[in-house]
Amino acid sequence: MRDNSICVEKGQTIAEGQVIGIQGSTGNSTGDHLHFEIRLEDKSTIDPISYLFK
Repeated sequence: MRDNSICVEKGQTIAEGQVIGIQGSTGNSTGDHLHFEIRLEDKSTIDPISYLFK
């Protein structure tokens, strides 16, 4: 993600099509990309695929 480009806040509900951040390269990658995951309160993660393609 580009520096300071996150457009949502922790706990916020987001809508389909809403911008959540601006992708970009931190200079340590081969190209612009975005890693997307859902984190729970206990810091464990959930693969978001089931939320994206219902």
